[in-house]
Amino acid sequence: MKEILEKWEKEGLDKEQIKELIEDPNQYGGSFFVPERTRWQNLLDLKEDVGNQRKKALAELEEANPELDGVLKNIDFNAKKGKTRLKDSQLVQLIHHFNDYKLINDDFEFPDLLGAAYEYLIKDFADSAGKKGGEFYTPSQVVRLLVRLIKPLEGMFVYGEAIKYDLKTLVSVGWSASLVPD
Repeated sequence: MKEILEKWEKEGLDKEQIKELIEDPNQYGGSFFVPERTRWQNLLDLKEDVGNQRKKALAELEEANPELDGVLKNIDFNAKKGKTRLKDSQLVQLIHHFNDYKLINDDFEFPDLLGAAYEYLIKDFADSAGKKGGEFYTPSQVVRLLVRLIKPLEGMFVYGEAIKYDLKTLVSVGWSASLVPD
């Protein structure tokens, strides 16, 4: 977001024009549009009814981005965990905990650390549910094989019955260096 704001400022747009562009989903190209209510600062400001407010924010984020259909609306921060529900204070602490860290690729040990963590958790979830990991996600070994076979260029996509990879992402992290071992 910072880069796009700087770009618009360099183009001579005033604050009102920039604010208008920020709220225009068409300005985000291949990225997700994040509606006002779902933005990080607004989540940081939550103090009461946090579980419901987060659930509504995720639903709004999903509605604004059809690619997320069926992914976020089912997350319920008010669901019982064990015998209890998470208290507002615990949810606030969780949000503020993540605010202490910059979660951008430039700050990670390798470019897709969050993706690797997600993949690990999905695999762990699949294992604990008695499923094969491939029923929940495409294993990294399959991704590496696809990349080696296809040698993707920016803008290419791979479609399969259970997968759709934006290979632009693979290219952007340097597929030959980081994803495909020799």
